[in-house]
Amino acid sequence: MGLPEPLWLKEAGRHTADMYLTNRPGNYKIRRELHQPIYASRKHDAWKWAPSLLLVVTMLSCSHNSNTMILFQGDPGIHNLPTNLELQRVIGGEKRFNFSTLKYENHIREKLSGEAKHIYTSLVRLKNQNKKLAVTKTEYYFVQPNGLVTQQVTNVDVGVPGIVSLVHLTTKLQAPQPIQFRKVAKRFDNVDGELFPIKNGNQYSIDIVFSYQMSQGSVNNTAQEMSWSYKFRVVEHYEGYALSKGTIPGNIYIIEKYEIDPDGNVDNTLVHFSESLGVVIKTVHQGDNYIEETRLVTMEE
Repeated sequence: MGLPEPLWLKEAGRHTADMYLTNRPGNYKIRRELHQPIYASRKHDAWKWAPSLLLVVTMLSCSHNSNTMILFQGDPGIHNLPTNLELQRVIGGEKRFNFSTLKYENHIREKLSGEAKHIYTSLVRLKNQNKKLAVTKTEYYFVQPNGLVTQQVTNVDVGVPGIVSLVHLTTKLQAPQPIQFRKVAKRFDNVDGELFPIKNGNQYSIDIVFSYQMSQGSVNNTAQEMSWSYKFRVVEHYEGYALSKGTIPGNIYIIEKYEIDPDGNVDNTLVHFSESLGVVIKTVHQGDNYIEETRLVTMEE
């Protein structure tokens, strides 16, 4: 399947844009990978990351049962991955995750007016890791029109933060009962190239088949198999990344990341990956009328 050319601005003769992987709300959509909060203030753009609200409502209204087996209980961990998965094909060699808590801020800037809005702040905490995978918990705090800040969503992921999640849980906090989304990787198809060990010029593509399940309260949908496709290209790197206080040393790699959801919708972003931290520290997405950026602002080692 051919990929469209990125819509990013060109500056100084190269693709650039002012952007996490993954962290954009959309108009009446569940966020990409089925775990971003519903947000109604932005025009739906070409980055549709999940089935439409109609599909979500349909999944809640049929094929569910309070006795349906749940994919996993509580927060997921590395132990939830099938033992027959060839992790080397998606994760590559050993890596380090050198952080405790990361704080990101998300802003959207209108292209014409230049007006920027702070949409949310997220806190990413490292819960566990081995030599290849990290378990992270992310809390999203959204700025309401009245200025109040509320926590609306919590994600737990097993993978390489900002690059790929192999086990995922989203909890959307809402009355009367929270909605949860669970995903567990079951197999890898069409693996080509390599991303790690990371270096300029690397290209990598993979299709990941997940078991996906949606729940509301005690009602669990029957798990379904769905396939997501990922394509990466490392375009360049730079040295060091400035925080509000201090600097992250080492190489920061800029990666073009494409994600294709089960409906064939394509999202493309620029992600900035810190080799020393083992995590994406900045993402940039450009829509028709706006540029969205999520960036790391502070960290605890």
